[in-house]
Amino acid sequence: PVFATLKYDSLDNVYFPTQGVAAYAEWTKEGLISGSDYDYEQIYTDIRFPWSYASNNITFHIKYGTTYKKSDNAARLYGTYTLGGLFNLSGYAPYSFNDDNMALGVMQYRYQLRNAGFLGVLDTPLYVGSSLEAGKTWVYKQTPKLKDIHYGGSVYLAADTFMGPFYFAYGQADNGANSFYLYLGEKF
Repeated sequence: PVFATLKYDSLDNVYFPTQGVAAYAEWTKEGLISGSDYDYEQIYTDIRFPWSYASNNITFHIKYGTTYKKSDNAARLYGTYTLGGLFNLSGYAPYSFNDDNMALGVMQYRYQLRNAGFLGVLDTPLYVGSSLEAGKTWVYKQTPKLKDIHYGGSVYLAADTFMGPFYFAYGQADNGANSFYLYLGEKF
């Protein structure tokens, strides 16, 4: 594939930001001429911006990906967008939704507990929080409908450790599905 990216990041912390903005845009072209089995073009954008007051933080996260040109109708996983998993329609299992286009909006609230520390022993910030999420994937050239949007949310305990972020979370989806999460380090 051929791709071009633009990235701007002024966040003060990668995992638990309190100020700044992160914006990412990527254009991708996969083509038969380059020896690929697929022929499509996509644009993906990802914007995250926090707002904080004292120990309270609200972070907004918006993701949008579109396949605006596609000449094959073969089923494929490569080059598609997925939803599901923590802060990505939390109640649904990872990769529950997979298609040519995707939109997701997340509002995450986080409160930093004072003098708590991670498990009371490490000198790292400890947070409690929740998220509200709405998103959808859809097929190429289909018009998305508001009535088909999926909703999810989570409550969590988190810490910013030297090994990366720690999350213990519970997610709930609009269809009644739920998930528990335990992460230490980067989510892949």
